[in-house]
Amino acid sequence: YEDGSNIALNVGEKLTVKDLLYAMMLESANDAASALAEHISGSKENFSKLMNEKAKSLGCKASNFVNPNGLYDDNHYTTASDLAIITKKAMENEVFRKIVSTVTYEIPPTNKQPKPRKLYNRNKLLSYPGYKYDGITGVKNGYTEKSKNSLVASASRGSMNLISVILKAEHSSVYKDSKALLDYGFNNFQCEKVLSMDTAICNLNVGNINIPIYPTKDFYITSSKNDKSVVYKKLVFEDDIKKINKDMNIGYVEITTKYGGKEIIPLTPQKEYSSVLYTLKYMGHSTYKKVLSPAVKALIIIAVSFLVLAITLLILSYYKKCRKRKQA
Repeated sequence: YEDGSNIALNVGEKLTVKDLLYAMMLESANDAASALAEHISGSKENFSKLMNEKAKSLGCKASNFVNPNGLYDDNHYTTASDLAIITKKAMENEVFRKIVSTVTYEIPPTNKQPKPRKLYNRNKLLSYPGYKYDGITGVKNGYTEKSKNSLVASASRGSMNLISVILKAEHSSVYKDSKALLDYGFNNFQCEKVLSMDTAICNLNVGNINIPIYPTKDFYITSSKNDKSVVYKKLVFEDDIKKINKDMNIGYVEITTKYGGKEIIPLTPQKEYSSVLYTLKYMGHSTYKKVLSPAVKALIIIAVSFLVLAITLLILSYYKKCRKRKQA
């Protein structure tokens, strides 16, 4: 057995990855975490390297992991900010969301354990009387003697999803403080839909054609309920577009929030238009005019030149014939 919380795994026992994940996230089973790490990377040390690589790729600034179970080590550390970043990414995974919101789970009998194992989620915000929080969706509590109590919690109300992180707390305050943080977020902030895939962000006036342009995804921001005008939009379009296809990226919108956040979202017309070459020139206020591209201009000049030359030759030929008739 492994130190700390465990589900008493036996040497040679076979369980599914799913069962081990439930054991790890509901019961804080350290032996399940170690088994998964060794299955994936061959050793806990190698898996810890993967953890550090992933954390760095997510933008974590002050974390270093040396084991997969979270047991105390001077070189194993993180911050509330980094845990929030990691949790936000994890909650994008449907399987993870289901596991951390599950109250009870049963592991069926195995080759070494004739009886089923009943697991209970230790996150009291999910179901415990007096602790349950409205809208709670997960995620994980923890405890070691040196690090005290920690709790990462998530909750959803309407279109707003919040994550709170409490570290090194006394047992009596970890849930109270988590509720206070979540309440503050829901009471003082709002989630606004800034862009919708179904609503045109602007129109391109190309000759007699009015082309609505749409963002390729919905975009939300979280802002203070008392704060207005927190979003700034900048539209940028490609030049010399040969053909407007419904799935092509015709440009992008750059969203900048008052607090320094930035997002770039591609734009698309959602349908096909003329195959004639055009250059879209910005006229202000999301209005564009049709301007023939240099290549098309050259073709037209050549065509007109040939036409003028042909007409000139026809006129000269006509006058020559008239002169011959008079001389005759």
